Amino acid sequence: MKKQTTKHALVSILRNADGTPKAVQWRDPHQPTRILRKTIAALGLTTEAEVTAWCAIRSEGLRAERQRIALGGDAPTAPRGLQVAIDEHLATFKNQHTRAAKARPLAVFASFIGGRVQTVQDITPVMIVEWRERLSQGDLLDSTRNQQLASISTFLRWCDDRDLLPRLDGKWNKVERALRRIELPAERPSVMQPDVVRALLTSLIAHDAKAKDHQRVAPAVLLMLGTGLRTEEMLRLEWSNVAGRELRLRAAQVKGGKKPREIGLDVSPSVINLLEALPRRGRCVFHGLKHDVFRARITSSVRKFGAPTWSPHALRRVCGSVLATAGLLSPFAMASRQGHTLSVAEKHYLDPVRGLVPGATTIEGALGIADLAAQIIDSVRGARAGVA
Repeated sequence: MKKQTTKHALVSILRNADGTPKAVQWRDPHQPTRILRKTIAALGLTTEAEVTAWCAIRSEGLRAERQRIALGGDAPTAPRGLQVAIDEHLATFKNQHTRAAKARPLAVFASFIGGRVQTVQDITPVMIVEWRERLSQGDLLDSTRNQQLASISTFLRWCDDRDLLPRLDGKWNKVERALRRIELPAERPSVMQPDVVRALLTSLIAHDAKAKDHQRVAPAVLLMLGTGLRTEEMLRLEWSNVAGRELRLRAAQVKGGKKPREIGLDVSPSVINLLEALPRRGRCVFHGLKHDVFRARITSSVRKFGAPTWSPHALRRVCGSVLATAGLLSPFAMASRQGHTLSVAEKHYLDPVRGLVPGATTIEGALGIADLAAQIIDSVRGARAGVA
């Protein structure tokens, strides 16, 4: 059975064989022979009504843009300010967290070349090569460098599709070499073992002892170890989500935004004690802790305080693997707590964790980090008392 296509004003809805929407496509008003397409999943749409509403809004925008061009509005090759081009590029991403992740490296890039360009058309291959050299000199992890390279590459390709980079014509080989990502080990990293987790928490305690209040990360890491929260879920966690001995996340706070998630805390009592100790300074539990600060503290903990190389997702893997390996939860209950289907959880969160404390009934007990968890909680209480 062939795929179906439904025309909705200026936007076409491509459908699967069963009639469900798969993607939307429309003609670029600046280049009518060029077809632009977005998948329904990429747009974050889940129902037929949402797809129809999105198509209506997009059609109105396309109609207005066509009218503007017909009346002699700026062509895509007209001079365009660098920040204007960046803002237009970011506007193509519907998800606000995706936009924020793309905006950070673009802001750094704009700051680096902004003093030498008036418009985006002024960008030269030399500027891109110099930016890459500058990026290589920082204290960033290679994975973070790759994220920045990907963001800049996507932006430049977006500009090139709109004929905004005339000074790069015929020189894309040089540009692509400058934007080539750093090769990382292909093998899947093993889950952190208990001794590595202890070393990490010890380093973070030392880090926090010399950090400002909004730069302390040990409490956030302890919470992520005990709950399996993703970074964005941790940063957006609100006091209204705390319901006794569980966390209740709204669908909008969960990755994908499809359904809410409940996380029981009986297997991680240190998280309960931590939440009781943390001061309530605002709506969010970790008030003042921002994504860029958290990422910078990860680098600092490794470079300056001898922490083992780690990532926020590594904490999530430890949580899920310990729950399953120590028998604290069934694989199905662990998958539900992590916000995954059983098949996904079995693929990513059933790595063996060796050296767990036999007979332990909690995550911190199984990892043998209850004493370090207590230190972190005591430091939070001490900081709170000091403020009071």
